[in-house]
Amino acid sequence: MKKILYALNHKATEDCVTEKLGSDYVIINAVTYREAVLSVLPGAGADILVFRDSLDGSIDIRRLLEQIRTEYPEIRIVFICGERPKGDTMLAAIVSLGIYDIISKNAVPVDDIVEHIRHPASFRDAAKYYSFREDSVIAVSPPSEPEEQPASGKIGGFFSALDNLRRRLPRESNREENGISTIQTVETGVKPQVDIELLRETMREEAIREAQRDLDELIRTAAKKETAKLEEELTALKKALSDNRLLMEQKENRIGDLLRQLDDAKITADRLKSDYKALQESASKGMSTYEAQLQALKSQKDTPLWYGEQSKRWEEEKQALSTEIVQSRTRIAALEDEKSYTMLEYDRMKQSYKEMEAALKIAKDAQLVGKEADSLIAQLRRENTMMKGELALVRNELSSTQAKLDVASEGGPDFSRPVMEIPYLPDEEIYLPSEGPAQTILVLGAKHGVGNSTVALNLATSAAQRGHKTLLIEVNDKFPLLNEYFELTNVPLGLNDSLDSIVKGDTQIVDAAIIRFHALRPLNGKLGRRYKKLPKGLHLLLYSNEDLVASMSGTHRPIEAAAVLALFNYLIIKQQYTHVIVDVQPDDHQTIDALINSGLVINRMIMTMSQDPHSISSAGVLVSSLAKSRASGLVVNAEYIVSKFNHTGPLTTAKIAKHLHVPPQQFTALSEDSLGYVASSIAGVPYVISKGRFSLEYDTLREKVMAR
Repeated sequence: MKKILYALNHKATEDCVTEKLGSDYVIINAVTYREAVLSVLPGAGADILVFRDSLDGSIDIRRLLEQIRTEYPEIRIVFICGERPKGDTMLAAIVSLGIYDIISKNAVPVDDIVEHIRHPASFRDAAKYYSFREDSVIAVSPPSEPEEQPASGKIGGFFSALDNLRRRLPRESNREENGISTIQTVETGVKPQVDIELLRETMREEAIREAQRDLDELIRTAAKKETAKLEEELTALKKALSDNRLLMEQKENRIGDLLRQLDDAKITADRLKSDYKALQESASKGMSTYEAQLQALKSQKDTPLWYGEQSKRWEEEKQALSTEIVQSRTRIAALEDEKSYTMLEYDRMKQSYKEMEAALKIAKDAQLVGKEADSLIAQLRRENTMMKGELALVRNELSSTQAKLDVASEGGPDFSRPVMEIPYLPDEEIYLPSEGPAQTILVLGAKHGVGNSTVALNLATSAAQRGHKTLLIEVNDKFPLLNEYFELTNVPLGLNDSLDSIVKGDTQIVDAAIIRFHALRPLNGKLGRRYKKLPKGLHLLLYSNEDLVASMSGTHRPIEAAAVLALFNYLIIKQQYTHVIVDVQPDDHQTIDALINSGLVINRMIMTMSQDPHSISSAGVLVSSLAKSRASGLVVNAEYIVSKFNHTGPLTTAKIAKHLHVPPQQFTALSEDSLGYVASSIAGVPYVISKGRFSLEYDTLREKVMAR
């Protein structure tokens, strides 16, 4: 694969040549002035240089090509110039440098450039431009012979300086071109006559040349800096364009989803209308029958005693049916209004999307140059932000409409939630990928003090030690363990902030609320060393300081089921947590109901108890309560933990399983090791990291609970 450096300063030609060359050639750069060629070549690694004689620059073309052929003899040069006669001195000089790929035409076809790049020319092809003359060959002058030192003294020193100045001046041919005659000395016995004016002119010319060289260097340096700056701006603009295209694709997908949701809403509304019509017909028939029966009863002479009671019941049923019809009409009208409003919002969003697409096309046509690109990109970003907010409003309207339609048609709450457009923010760490779908594990305690939070912490640590990205959520604002255990005295954002922000579509609050120990930089060096002992995959989501203080004052913020589902979808799908472990207290029934009724898929439930009879009885009550709810499937596949287990005690796991009517194989005993747990607490690390005597029991529990 050949590498090409363009020195044409003609973007359209460069693009056409690149397109015709195909994938066998790589364009490494394109310069716009002569001096940039020498600055780009050292690190470019180019194989072919395509050079145009009209390229701007102060350096002579012959000298530039001679320097390139001297320093980079392996680079093949394709020289493009206007039409010149055969025997032209410049072309002859270029051929003498070994440059045979010469295109001398006033209008150069792109195919000719491609042909010369693909098929190198030989001297036979360039011989027509070459006629050997000594003045057409760029030759390097041989080193001059050392001259005799002039006589010492003031006059001798003056002539010595004059000779040095003459050596620094250009060759005689250049001096004649500049209108300066050659200083000649005649070796005679008489002292030479010095032309002071000529000497001054020569010194002035030398100073001008020195200044010109310094100016050329400054120009090259400034051009290099400006080129680097323009390349950075071009890269940023290309990235902005790519981001905008990605946003447009996402919005197209969202608009498609909105269309499908609107179609579903229309179908549901039509079905409700049909049901309403059938209900109205049924009610009319029922009322006609009742009225006929009433008339028949009234016509009888001897009315039975039960007539009054039956009439009263019929009147109540009639009133109930009439009320239901009125309510159905009201609901249908409200739903129709909401659907109309949603359609208007969708049309407005579609129009905004078309305007955004047109703006992006304008940006592409203009190639985003200079300050206009900055203002255009800023405007596009503002429009993207407005589009995102409007899409969120439309999405909320559709979600609300769908929920009301479901309630009106089927009854009961709707625990589903639409997928939210949440940007993926990858973690810097590399974690072990999950062998299957992500797992959500609910850890409950039979009562307070049975070691439920300890089990959840060590289970999460064991999973993180295997390289899995694991999140431990502690839902305990009355007796929090992890804040004190890891000395997290300042938690500005927590679980409630995450739930509030995820409903609004703001994921930055969620990311800021997740505690990653290896990203913390505590002022206490000892505390920082403790955090480094923890596995990188262990993350926490706790209550903030504000929520804990509010809980102490008796204020408790309930958790909503819809927010729970949205938060877990973000953690599992976007943040790619392979294990999410939720630690919930036994008396927090509101949180347990929110988790179960949210529609969240809970893969496994762990119930922790101790060996005392009261804890076992509490576990039985909790199991019975959960079995009667929507969590009955979790009870069947639950894992039951007996913490602080004494193997010599009277209550074995088999007896406890028999008492709870649970198979013994669903029980795991965690042995008593008070000294080991105290030592790990003093060290400020989980029990499995401090290598307690029975730390391997948590590995067994992890393999049992998290088995795919």
